[in-house]
Amino acid sequence: KFTVMFAGAIGPAQDIDTVLQAARLLADMPEVEFIIAGEGTDRQRLQAEASRLRLQNIRFLGWRPADEMPTLLDEADVLLLHLRDDPLFRITIPHKTYTYLAMGKPVLAALNGDAADVVLTAGGGISCRPGCPEDLARTIRRLVEMPGSERRLIGQRGREAACRLYSRRLLVRQVE
Repeated sequence: KFTVMFAGAIGPAQDIDTVLQAARLLADMPEVEFIIAGEGTDRQRLQAEASRLRLQNIRFLGWRPADEMPTLLDEADVLLLHLRDDPLFRITIPHKTYTYLAMGKPVLAALNGDAADVVLTAGGGISCRPGCPEDLARTIRRLVEMPGSERRLIGQRGREAACRLYSRRLLVRQVE
């Protein structure tokens, strides 16, 4: 399987409804699987909606302990950073942005603003318009068709940027 993983809070801000619609559009690609790991106010509703739509290419794992997350994220081919398009979220950088980059996997930044800028400036991923299932599906198709060597290079650039620019040690020194 080609795994697209979203990990974290599952609420209105994350707009996982768009992910469900993209999964529906990718039903013709049985090799693509979406994994949603996390908990939140929308998880049960979204899980019921995925069942209602008979989506076979999406799994909800629920909450996972922090010590399991590196192993889980390492199993993904692409890590999905997804936020609803909102002026507040354009100036928000979810902590997982840096975690995703540090994992050395390509990041699919389906959002606008500062977080997308971090991913793109690092060379650690690609972006698409938030709230647009067609664009999300099209970008995932592009990632599936991309040579594995190119995806690995994107992931490596993201990891290098995370270590070089965003490590705690470096940032604490800057604050001090």
